[in-house]
Amino acid sequence: MSALAQILHNLHEHTETYHRLLTGQDFDPEFQRRLLAHILLEERRS
Repeated sequence: MSALAQILHNLHEHTETYHRLLTGQDFDPEFQRRLLAHILLEERRS
């Protein structure tokens, strides 16, 4: 998979999660912070 395809795949995969994190739906604030940190770390590695 090309780098661009991988980036687009990752964005698609995380879109719903990003939306839920940014709107604070269904998440404990500490879990929200940790999950976002994990997603950002994963994106930096890609």
